[in-house]
Amino acid sequence: AARAAILAQSGQYNYGRCIKRKDSRAAFLACAEFVKTALSTIYLLNGTYMPFYKWAFRGADELVRLKTAVENLGKLVALNDAPEHGQVKQQLMESICIEIGREICTRGFSHTTDAFLQNHCEHIMNGIKDDRLRKLHVMADCE
Repeated sequence: AARAAILAQSGQYNYGRCIKRKDSRAAFLACAEFVKTALSTIYLLNGTYMPFYKWAFRGADELVRLKTAVENLGKLVALNDAPEHGQVKQQLMESICIEIGREICTRGFSHTTDAFLQNHCEHIMNGIKDDRLRKLHVMADCE
């Protein structure tokens, strides 16, 4: 749930705002946050934890689920955050989020068809069986 919230905020919301105001430095940070969180999410949806960052992409190539999202992450990091790449990067982020959202639903963690991952968070939290964990703030898992 926390990762879905971060993906929504960094990629689906804030990256585009940074590009619109021509703040490539903030866009870079939003994109970096998105990529790291997307990789972590992809690993979790494959039933394992993400390894140390320098091995994350190499290991992700071997994962079974969300292969297109991994490929799109590779395309995303190959582009810099210049304004002329903003629209393509936003489209890649949205595509990654849609694929992750579908997998979240396929796995039964959420039942919404909304592409905005923030809207999956409540569904994911409500599905937690442990009362103590379910009552935590959605961002409790964040660093």
